[in-house]
Amino acid sequence: LLTIAGGKLTGYRKMAEKVVDMVARDLGQAGRSFKPCNTDKIPYSGGDFGGSDKMPAFVEDRAQRGVKLGLAEEDARRLARRYGTNVDVVFNLLASGRDRAEAYGLRPDVYAELAYGLRHEMVATPSDFFIRRTGALYFDIDWVKENQDAVIRYMAAACGWSEEETERHARELEARVMEATVVEEADTGLPAGIVGA
Repeated sequence: LLTIAGGKLTGYRKMAEKVVDMVARDLGQAGRSFKPCNTDKIPYSGGDFGGSDKMPAFVEDRAQRGVKLGLAEEDARRLARRYGTNVDVVFNLLASGRDRAEAYGLRPDVYAELAYGLRHEMVATPSDFFIRRTGALYFDIDWVKENQDAVIRYMAAACGWSEEETERHARELEARVMEATVVEEADTGLPAGIVGA
């Protein structure tokens, strides 16, 4: 049994490399042969630019494609940065889903991210979308508040939720929004209701 603790998401590959190399070495001493870890040769999903120096040009090119699809330039650029080389899939979902987006009151960029998340990132709940897939709950709370009802409506239909399930997910997201925005007096010494930075 090997146990590894600590670290951050940004260092998970290095941690994995150390563990795999250690296991390969130990098994090698037991007479079995394994190659060392090759995680540094595997491109990240959406990160196959052919080198990080090519990313800015890629983002600009794809941002222009997003604008041609009707997105605001800022939204198109944000999607290109967030999804990298996977943004073409996101844009294709946008192009084929305009009617669905409109039917649920979703902005085109939000629809594209949500559809991509449901199909390719295993988004399970509205909180999952706003916390783990977009990070918006922590970095753009106004965007969450603006889009949460439409996201819930769309996910309820797409996932076949009952009214009870839909309400449960809505309450859970609302609780996460409140946790992210209201700072308790006991925690900071500030009056309750002050928005956290």
